Amino acid sequence: MGESRYYTPEFKIHVVNELLLPENKHNNKLIAEKYGINPSTVTKWRRQYEKYGEAAFDQKARKEIEKNRVRDLEKRVADLEEENEILKKAAAFLADVGRK
Repeated sequence: MGESRYYTPEFKIHVVNELLLPENKHNNKLIAEKYGINPSTVTKWRRQYEKYGEAAFDQKARKEIEKNRVRDLEKRVADLEEENEILKKAAAFLADVGRK
C-alpha cells in the first residue's frame, strides 16, 4: 500500500500552474514524473484548481465557496418555485377565461 504524503498548497499551485502552461497541456504524466507524484493526483489537483482557483487547496476557502454556492442555488430554487406557482396560476386563469 502506498504511503500518504503531504503537499503544501503552494506546491500544489506551483505544479498546477506548470501543468497549465500551453506546452504542458497534455503532459500530466510528464509533470507527475518530474515531481514524483502519481499522475492521477496531478489530474485531481488540476480539476480542483479549475473549479476553485487558488482556493482549491485551502479547506476553509473551499468550504466557504461551497457554502455560498449552496446558498445561491437554494435562492435560485426558491425563485424558480415562485415563478412556477405564478405560471400555474396564470395558466389556470387563462384556461378559465377561455371557457367563458
